[in-house]
Amino acid sequence: MGKLHLVLGLSALIAINSICAQTICSKSKRREAFEQATATSQHFQLDCHLTFSSPGDVITKRIVFAGSKSSNVILNCNGGSINYTDFGDKNGYIDAVTIKSLKYGSDPLEGYSRPENTTIENCKINGSMRIKGMGSNGEAEAIKYSSRISGHTQRIRNSSPTGIVVQNTIINSVTGRIPLYIAPGVTYTYVSGSEFKGYSASVGIYLDTESGYNTFDGNYIHVSTDVREQVAIDSSNHNVFSSNLFSAINHGGIYLYRNCGEGGTIRHTSPQHNEIVFNKFYYKHYDGPNQAIVLGSRQGRRSYCSLDKGFPFGSSVSNLDHARYNIVTDNLFLNRNPSNYIDDEGDDNFVKFNRQVSSFVGL
Repeated sequence: MGKLHLVLGLSALIAINSICAQTICSKSKRREAFEQATATSQHFQLDCHLTFSSPGDVITKRIVFAGSKSSNVILNCNGGSINYTDFGDKNGYIDAVTIKSLKYGSDPLEGYSRPENTTIENCKINGSMRIKGMGSNGEAEAIKYSSRISGHTQRIRNSSPTGIVVQNTIINSVTGRIPLYIAPGVTYTYVSGSEFKGYSASVGIYLDTESGYNTFDGNYIHVSTDVREQVAIDSSNHNVFSSNLFSAINHGGIYLYRNCGEGGTIRHTSPQHNEIVFNKFYYKHYDGPNQAIVLGSRQGRRSYCSLDKGFPFGSSVSNLDHARYNIVTDNLFLNRNPSNYIDDEGDDNFVKFNRQVSSFVGL
């Protein structure tokens, strides 16, 4: 089931990316991209196809894909690097790569121009990446406001980037930020053949509320974290994690939950209909209690859960995670019994055919 979903999704993305192609960046645009970052020239907005000439090429500016002008754009680093440069800027360009919607007009619920079908491939990103629409996270004011009005899920998804492809790319967090943050409302992101590493003060990959239909296939995920899991699926649904290799999982692998009430924002969706299939969980020394997969890891156990009360939607009605209808099957655990490392706290989940093995082929 997971494989079928994956193949159909990739075929659709390839077909979409093949039409409405943007033009190749001009010489002046290329020159602007590769100029050394300075305190007064810190970021570069990409709205054309850019291919690095060689693996030795380096961009020190922060790359920004903004609005519909960045739709159908391909960034091919050809093995080259995007190196985060920190000038202490607090104006929002603190991720090495940002893919974001642009806001027009004063109505917080309307007027968003979003990137669609943008591709990043063959890159080495030393820093972090964030894909965002109405706001950077679930506590953004526009998202909080929208969450208290009917139709929030569709509205925020229509306002957020969609169809983003990341392939054959290394994201190495050198700042302590989450390597890849998929913000509220982002849909149909496809990440394949990539590696997530470095250090995060939080998690390795975050899928925020009302995001959905994102696919991670064939990636190596091993981010050093202080206390948290590799992947957080927070109120996000219909996502696929397939054929990935997880290590550095002392603090947990994939946790599904609903972050009820934080910042006063109502979470309308729940972590439902996700597929976690054909993944490998690498254990070498760790034998502690933190699970590789938890379906429903919070269940309202947060002090801020009541901050969104008083509305007839989602987490305002119930603080529980409602992790339901998820599929967890055919995952391999090196030298560990899956029954000890999968915790199903939800309902109507399909958790079967996960196996313990003594080795992984190719490792």
